[in-house]
Amino acid sequence: LPPPGCHYGRVLLKLSGEALQGSKGYGIDPAVIDTIAAEIADVSRLGVQLAVVIGGRRATRRSRALSAMSASGDTLTVAGA
Repeated sequence: LPPPGCHYGRVLLKLSGEALQGSKGYGIDPAVIDTIAAEIADVSRLGVQLAVVIGGRRATRRSRALSAMSASGDTLTVAGA
């Protein structure tokens, strides 16, 4: 049963990696993390059980893209030699 005054007893919160960058447009903004952490703590104090999933797809895609660029750069170097 949900705690008194709450609609749900358990919540799954999915945060995108993009949401964590705030207005910077890259990385993780500590001010955004502080705000989200405070809000999660408030909900937890109500007695709601929380599970948090943080996405990292952009970081993974960036890593793969850099790896692919490096590989194609190596190929071009070998082809041009």
